[in-house]
Amino acid sequence: MHRPRQSAACALVCLVLAGSAGCAGATATPITFTATQVCSQTAAGTEAKVGDVTQYRDIHMRCPTKASDPRVEAVQESTVAIDMRADQSADIWGTMVLTNDGGTWAGDFTGTVAAGYTTHRIEGTAVGTGAYEGLRLLLDVVSDGGTYFEVTGTIEPVS
Repeated sequence: MHRPRQSAACALVCLVLAGSAGCAGATATPITFTATQVCSQTAAGTEAKVGDVTQYRDIHMRCPTKASDPRVEAVQESTVAIDMRADQSADIWGTMVLTNDGGTWAGDFTGTVAAGYTTHRIEGTAVGTGAYEGLRLLLDVVSDGGTYFEVTGTIEPVS
């Protein structure tokens, strides 16, 4: 039987996620991981008061990431927007790029911050490039102060 040539990315996805030497008919299994991040602000962005909401825009963050999966062991650069209410609860969203020697993960995130600007709960999705082409990263992130983040996530094929 003649098999069409597969890309290196397809082969990587199938070998890592499905345990198969070929993509045809392989059932991919998502891989879970855990990670920690310690983030620092690299640019303050802007601040504007709109009614009872303080809008923060274009905040830049840098987050070295230690992960149980080497594909997520990276430095994350994020651009963040926050709408903070008087009780310091907030909606948060932005874009992120995680980069390491194997490639990048690029995507976006949304979340909330509890009153008193305490617990952050964030969900994000990113798509891989380089050696991670054809893969998607799903993140659930929790922080009790906005500097140290605990991450659980999944790496899965892009469908």
